[in-house]
Amino acid sequence: MSTETTRRLVEGFVTARAEGNQEAVMALLADDVALYPPPSTGLGPFRGPEDVVGALSGEVLAKALDLATVQRTLHRIIADGNVGIVLNRLEATSLKGQAYANEYCFVFTCGGDAISRIDEFTDTLRADEIFHFTQADGSA
Repeated sequence: MSTETTRRLVEGFVTARAEGNQEAVMALLADDVALYPPPSTGLGPFRGPEDVVGALSGEVLAKALDLATVQRTLHRIIADGNVGIVLNRLEATSLKGQAYANEYCFVFTCGGDAISRIDEFTDTLRADEIFHFTQADGSA
């Protein structure tokens, strides 16, 4: 897959997600797409376009954040061959009124003119202050 095709797919994904256009996001995903959040969150993987779009459209965030306050700042999109990288910042207010801000890196693997894999990276210690991943199973 060419770098230009990968860039087009990733830019389309970022634009459609920012617009809240779930149909457009879904159209960019392969039938066997998988989203892998950081393992320490205990979330995912999410498999298939519907589950991936659901996870990225607020199902996870809504458990801890006021979705009306979510703001994403795009820092950069990098594409090389079949891999695209999106660096961005998410800021929001938690359901308990706490400010949340964190940097995110999404690595997209593309093939067959679609996005086939998304790996998410973030400061999970910072995210845990709001999302309480370590307490989700009562272990912490």
